[in-house]
Amino acid sequence: MSRSTQNRRARRTNRIATVDRRRSLLKWNGKAHNAAFLAEGVDLRPYQVEAANWVIARKGDLCIIAPTGSGKSLVWALPLLEQKDGISLVIVPFTSLGHQGELRRYGGTAIDSHFLYSENKKTELLEKIGKAVGKQIVYICPEMLETPSMARVLHSPTFRARLSAIYLDEAHIPHESKTWRPAYTHLHLLRHVCDLKDIPMVALSATLPTVYRNSLVTLSVSVRQGTLEIRCLEVVGP
Repeated sequence: MSRSTQNRRARRTNRIATVDRRRSLLKWNGKAHNAAFLAEGVDLRPYQVEAANWVIARKGDLCIIAPTGSGKSLVWALPLLEQKDGISLVIVPFTSLGHQGELRRYGGTAIDSHFLYSENKKTELLEKIGKAVGKQIVYICPEMLETPSMARVLHSPTFRARLSAIYLDEAHIPHESKTWRPAYTHLHLLRHVCDLKDIPMVALSATLPTVYRNSLVTLSVSVRQGTLEIRCLEVVGP
């Protein structure tokens, strides 16, 4: 095949990919506006759409590096628009972030947000999450994942079937706290022990140097044998 033919095919492939991205962005903007996720005149950012498509297709693990204020919290909400019943599990490092997430509202959608921690683990709430009825965002600290009460939820067949993805918020924390927060070093076991091997893990942070990314790869490799890297999206600008 001549170089000119290769170049023509490459240009054609790029044009098709560009058209597909535009169509996907248009579709997701329509969904987000209909669900009142976005204010009038505000559109989704391309990385948010790419992340949503990635999660829905279950392509693997994903790392998102985006500045503060760029809309990372929409990443774990958008895929739920494609599910009648679905759950986003968001692992947060601090209780303050869990409380903030629980209070966050996503327009007029019927999305329930919960923060599970030592003082909020009532039986009826755990049963609701375990049954995975409706659209839910569950915020949780890594230590809570290791409790017996949460184990019952994680092993619930309905919960496993409707879990959209596992999101690791403030993804620089695992590297910084691995010596004094062992629960972070145990995250590589979560999907294996709970039979969640096909569920994507999405790490999000405003900054993530190479050595920090390597820590995330360790979380992925331990679960997905043969995985050598995590797909990474870097976003420039707020």
